[in-house]
Amino acid sequence: MDISAASKFGQKLAHTEKNVRDKAVKSLTLFLVSKKEWTDLDLDKIWKALFYCMWMSDKMKIQQELADNLSKLVHAFPSDELKLRFVHSFFKTIQREWHGIDGLRLDKFYTLVRMMLFQSFKFLEATEFALNEAFASHLATSILSQLPNGLRLHVSDVYLSELFKAVGDSIPADAFVQLLAPFFTLMSTDADKSVAKRVHDLILTPLVAEYFFLDTQHTKPAPTDAETTDEEAEAPKEFAAAALAEVQHRIFEIAAAEETLDRNRNLLYSIYATMYAKTKSATLTKSMRTAARAGARQMSSHATEAEALQQMTLWTNVSKAMIAGMAGLTVVTAISHAGGHEHHHEGEPIVYAHNKLRTKPYPWKYSDCNFFDLECKAKAKAAEQALN
Repeated sequence: MDISAASKFGQKLAHTEKNVRDKAVKSLTLFLVSKKEWTDLDLDKIWKALFYCMWMSDKMKIQQELADNLSKLVHAFPSDELKLRFVHSFFKTIQREWHGIDGLRLDKFYTLVRMMLFQSFKFLEATEFALNEAFASHLATSILSQLPNGLRLHVSDVYLSELFKAVGDSIPADAFVQLLAPFFTLMSTDADKSVAKRVHDLILTPLVAEYFFLDTQHTKPAPTDAETTDEEAEAPKEFAAAALAEVQHRIFEIAAAEETLDRNRNLLYSIYATMYAKTKSATLTKSMRTAARAGARQMSSHATEAEALQQMTLWTNVSKAMIAGMAGLTVVTAISHAGGHEHHHEGEPIVYAHNKLRTKPYPWKYSDCNFFDLECKAKAKAAEQALN
């Protein structure tokens, strides 16, 4: 793009009059469709002008409309390669200019970032997710690994929800993992506690708590007439073609890696155990999920996923035995614990040897549940009172 064309668009896109800016955006759209060769510098100049076009916009409705129009420019380019470079140029521009955005203008740029992510996902969907790795690499190097924190915190806030809105029905398991990979890396290597917490709270935890997948159950009781409207408004959020187990395996690989920060390792193992509980069975109780997480926390950086699954199965089986024992049932519990260990019930020592099966009625006492949750304690206490 020659200097005169860049200067012409730049001046009009940053004009003080809204109608001039609007006409410039329309003209730019036609120009993008017709031009087939761009340098990275050309794209950076365009985004510099678009940034100040957004800067000059006032009133929320106008800002949202402009953000929508600017984000849709990605689809105007004649090739997928140019579209990806346009997105990359946006990442570089917004990261470079972020420190200069004052508090009064932050909201409009929050909106622009969110809409650019949405349209980027729609673009990737149109390529059948062939450019996922390149997109994720640009996101990681241009934003998620850079300061200031404000931008990468905001991206963490909106990333998963925009991904679901854009491609929730179509994204396959491998593409889903690829697009989440930058955040896995962030959890592994970034020393900033606030960023790690935001990724944990707004991306990893919602994957289990708010979304459903091919390999997770999401049956819900039939709504009453009074609840029908609310149920329709709150349809289950499901990544229909993705599997949570694929994310689960990747989380374990990162947690077990030597380079993962120690303070994040237990956090990752805990998320892994929670995902394991959700993909394994929708019938696991809260106590069993707690037990699985406790088992996962025993893992070191050198553990294999098979060892983790064995450890979590052990702890889950102990929890199952406890729950069954509360009702005075006879249970068969498989205990796999090197060297065995001792546990006392009703004053009688019971030794669990390596890979042994034990069959015994367990009238569990209230004290036997004190390392689990309140629900478990309440049931144990009720069982104890019933026996008395």
